[in-house]
Amino acid sequence: MPLTLRGGVPAVLRHLVSCAALTAVTALGGSLLAPAPAPAPTVAPTATPAAVAAAVPAGLATVAPPNPPAMSGIEPLASYVADDSCDGALKPGTSRLASLLTSTYAGTSAGTVRGCGTDGSISEHYDGRAVDWMTSVRTTDGRARADAFLGWLLATTNGQPYANARRLGVMYLIWDDHIWGAYRPSDGWRPYSSCASHPESGWDTACHRDHIHISLSWEGAMGRTSYWTHAVAARDYGPCRTPDLTWAPPYAGPRTSPCPAVGAVPVPAGASDLTRRLVAASGAILRPGSVGAPVAAVNEMLGLSGTTWTTSTTARLQAYQGARGLAATGVMDVPTWRATTGPAVLAAASPDGRLDSVTGDRLSLRAVGWAFDGETDATVAVRVSLDGAVTTVAANAARPDVAAAFPGRSAYHGYVVTLPATAGAHTVCATVVNTGAGQDRALGCRAVTVDGPPVRVRTPPTPVTGVGHPS
Repeated sequence: MPLTLRGGVPAVLRHLVSCAALTAVTALGGSLLAPAPAPAPTVAPTATPAAVAAAVPAGLATVAPPNPPAMSGIEPLASYVADDSCDGALKPGTSRLASLLTSTYAGTSAGTVRGCGTDGSISEHYDGRAVDWMTSVRTTDGRARADAFLGWLLATTNGQPYANARRLGVMYLIWDDHIWGAYRPSDGWRPYSSCASHPESGWDTACHRDHIHISLSWEGAMGRTSYWTHAVAARDYGPCRTPDLTWAPPYAGPRTSPCPAVGAVPVPAGASDLTRRLVAASGAILRPGSVGAPVAAVNEMLGLSGTTWTTSTTARLQAYQGARGLAATGVMDVPTWRATTGPAVLAAASPDGRLDSVTGDRLSLRAVGWAFDGETDATVAVRVSLDGAVTTVAANAARPDVAAAFPGRSAYHGYVVTLPATAGAHTVCATVVNTGAGQDRALGCRAVTVDGPPVRVRTPPTPVTGVGHPS
């Protein structure tokens, strides 16, 4: 199965296009994003990149992680299940693998989770399924460590090829200009992008000469594989995208069938650059500690700036959530994304608003809410209906909470209307009237019961003066 990114960019390039130290990446232009098919490797399918390069002196760093106890069963080679979620949460199996490497090879380190959007369009670092184990091909010890680990990982044990890779749930590896995929084992170590043409040290991170990248299956990332549990794990396809969000919701449990294909989230014609960036980030779980382009888009939406989540981001997001009737979690979670970039909300020119409450007493019903238009900060009209009978009011009452939640809006977008009512059950609905492009937006309905006699409205006589009439 080919590795692809959102937008069709080969996934093997995701580290190339994201490593900040590698400014030379941009010099390749289109040739980097659409490389010619790589020639078949000249080494045997099971050979490691070290077999392509110079031999490592024997006896150096030959230690390897411990083997699991002998078992009758073993996992199949992992399928390719691309990252489609971004929750920023380190998964338990990923954490254990990182600890296994750093404890086996003293003095080394490992990286795991990265911020959404900081490592290309797709990266298992986003959903907590990837480890970058730091060891350098440019040192004798570094290469020897890599050889020892990869030899152990891909060795045939008890007649089972790639035994420890299968028991750990390894999906693919990138090391020293090459990539190995469990889903393409007969291809062995394939050339990684255009790295063979860039032996200079400035490309070491992009071409994985200073670290081994290890991406795991979901069963491996969740620590359910037989290396840890001594029981063969069932295949897990992880969370699935929904049509209205770019990123899938956070992992919630095993999934035994592949996710259905879902297209890109549609963006309305004429949508602003901010709206497009919010749609691209929609579904990513952002919270204190998050960084990157998705955070920049959320900050801009909240009237802030910068790519880092701050205390101001949390405070303004809580106000934003409260104004939309959401739990004020201070986290850009799935409900908040849907209230921000859902299909109805993405009608960029259409109005927005809410019917906050409807209360009744023995005399009347009182409806309270807020509304504004997507194109202007001017006062808009709201149609409030009581059992189908419509009253139109202006949304110009003071609502400083709305101004706080929607930077750039004035504090006068509230509406309050009192309606006469009879005893019994009633339904009150509200619709904000669109101005200019877009369409009216229904704000929902509330059911309420009124006890007591009907309201009696008295209209005082209007004095009439003028010629021919007594004063």
